[in-house]
Order: sequence, then C-alpha cells, then structure tokens
Amino acid sequence: MKHRTLTLCALLALCAGAPLSAQVRFGVQADWGDNSDFGIGGRLEHGLAKLFPKVPLRGAASFDYFFPGNSLNYWEINYNVFYQLKADALTPYAGGGLVLAYASANGNSNSDLGVNLGGGLKFATGSKLTPFIEGRIELGAGEQFVLTGGLLF
Repeated sequence: MKHRTLTLCALLALCAGAPLSAQVRFGVQADWGDNSDFGIGGRLEHGLAKLFPKVPLRGAASFDYFFPGNSLNYWEINYNVFYQLKADALTPYAGGGLVLAYASANGNSNSDLGVNLGGGLKFATGSKLTPFIEGRIELGAGEQFVLTGGLLF
C-alpha cells in the first residue's frame, strides 16, 4: 500500500516540478459520488504549454474529502490531464489521470491507486472567476462516478 502512495506522490512532484505555463489557477469545489455521497475540496490547475506547445492541455490536481457517514473517513487525491476545446461561452474538456483513494473506519484503513476518465465544461464569465462542472469515472480505486462543480479564481 505504501508503494502506491509513494508512486502517486512522486508523479505529482514530477508534474508540479515540470515547466508550467504562467497561468496557475486555484479553486474550490463540491462533489457528489455515487458511493461516497457529498464532498468538498480544493483544486489547482496549470497549463502544460511548455511541455506540449502545440496541444491545449491542462493539468488539474485536486483533494476531495467526502462525508459518507457511518464513522467512515474517505478522501481522494486526483491528478488529471485534460484536452481543452476552445469555444466562446463554454470550454469543454476531456481526459484522464490518477486517483488515490483512502478510506478508514473502526481502526482499519485502506488506500488504492486507480485511474480517472472524465470531462467537463468551464463557463466564461468575463472575469477571472470561472465556474466549472465535471464528471469522472474512477476505475481501480474509489470505483465510483463523481460529479464535481466549483469555481476557479
């Protein structure tokens, strides 16, 4: 279990240390998972233009803490790479990445590493605040569908 956590941390460190575009955005988000109920979290998005200058890719890291009840603690760390299509009022995106899911209850805990597949929409507002909505399917860890909505600033 520890090697999965170390692998994910190493991957996140490599992505964070890679040459990034000048635009880094932070955000807050609310989540609903079909197995984990309501959650809240934070998000960091960054451009990947220096690594892939001709492809509109963005990296998105997030931490989500869910409230499933029954004395169960559950959280996830996600890192996804999204391909963005440019439009006027809406910016659709799709991609995938990694998820580290952690659950604990009654002194027992478990963590698993899996993959995400998903996409979403960003809404142009004419300001630096950007609302978004996103759906993802988690495979190998979490094993759920998660719907996320939030605000980037």
